[in-house]
Amino acid sequence: LTQQCTQALTQLEARRHLEEQAENLTTLNRVGQTLAAELDLRKLVQGVTDAGVTLTGAQFGAFFYNLTDRDPDGYRLHVLSGAPHEAFAEFPMPRMTGVFGPTFAGRGVVRAGDITRDGRYGQLGGMPPGHLPVRSYLAVPVTSRSGEVLGALLFGHPDPDVFTDRSEQLAVGLASQTAAALDNARLYQQLQDSHALLETRVDARTRELAEQTVALEAFARFTEAAGTSTDVRTLARQALTVFRRFFAQCSAAYYERSGDHWYAQVWTEDIAPHVVQ
Repeated sequence: LTQQCTQALTQLEARRHLEEQAENLTTLNRVGQTLAAELDLRKLVQGVTDAGVTLTGAQFGAFFYNLTDRDPDGYRLHVLSGAPHEAFAEFPMPRMTGVFGPTFAGRGVVRAGDITRDGRYGQLGGMPPGHLPVRSYLAVPVTSRSGEVLGALLFGHPDPDVFTDRSEQLAVGLASQTAAALDNARLYQQLQDSHALLETRVDARTRELAEQTVALEAFARFTEAAGTSTDVRTLARQALTVFRRFFAQCSAAYYERSGDHWYAQVWTEDIAPHVVQ
């Protein structure tokens, strides 16, 4: 009878574990579908952080971007969930300390039932005044397919021992989906930027060709006038028109000598008459 009870309990525990795994997968799939449809980076990470708070049972969560391309030891708070932004306003950004280092280096998950009793916590010198009270702590790196650490999801709760194995599994699964979604969003943004740059270049080239066409038409008119007209001022006027088409920012005038003085006869339209007379 004892053996039968033990087997029954083992089966129940195995069934409970399978049901829990199935529930985790269902939850993550549902979140993943939402993430896959979002291409706005800020909305994406806000949705991820909100979902993480709900899934893990945290009271608050945060997503930090990796800024080590600009500062070898730096990260920037991007979004918060479950707490106002002012709660982190006076809090220095995470550094590669014993608590934060493993997460931001991509070495793995950090989970503490009571972070204030963790030996690594002392390196922080405690929490600064006014900071959110944290005892239960869960931090997961967000790593891209290329191995680049994009950032980290951090979750906290003022009570101890809130985060369970299930919380950690859900957070790890969420971080994996987040990395894929961030890769897609960044690729989409790069494509958008490339399209915008291409359109700018096409517009600039189109304007350049239009200006060249106008200039060539002016030159053709001058060439035609030079073959049919003998009036010097008419030719000068045509020549200045061509000049302005090629050098729109420049001014010019045609002068004729009369006695000891030179007098302007024709000038570009940007010059006031009293300037040349």
